[in-house]
Amino acid sequence: MRWAWRPSVAPQSWWRTLFPGSPNYYQQPTRARALATGTLLTPVTQQQREQISPTPEEGKGAVYGFGLTDNNCWRGHDGNVLSNMAYPFYLPSQRMTLVVLLNSSIDVFDGNALMQAITRVIAPNNVWPDPPPHLETATEP
Repeated sequence: MRWAWRPSVAPQSWWRTLFPGSPNYYQQPTRARALATGTLLTPVTQQQREQISPTPEEGKGAVYGFGLTDNNCWRGHDGNVLSNMAYPFYLPSQRMTLVVLLNSSIDVFDGNALMQAITRVIAPNNVWPDPPPHLETATEP
């Protein structure tokens, strides 16, 4: 019998950490929209989440609220666990959902180049922000 990895049989402890409340990755666009718009929250809680402030350590154009990041108007929250990265984001002005799942142990900021390449094509007015300046200069030869 040939073995194939299926999300339905993945260890639930880390799968639920990476994709909370979602039994499979097909639901991620719906979950990303709900996370960004706060449809599963009370209006008061969503208002508190939207009290965002600049976060220069996250890169130019990135701001952070309570469990919510805004990366040049892409709203959501990225994260990683056990060599898996998730970028579930929603662009309200375009009503566009973007979910990028990576099987990698790269640093979250190392995913910026991929996110910039994707957003440059699908939403040229809302390209993913550059990484923080201290990381840009650290990787130059």
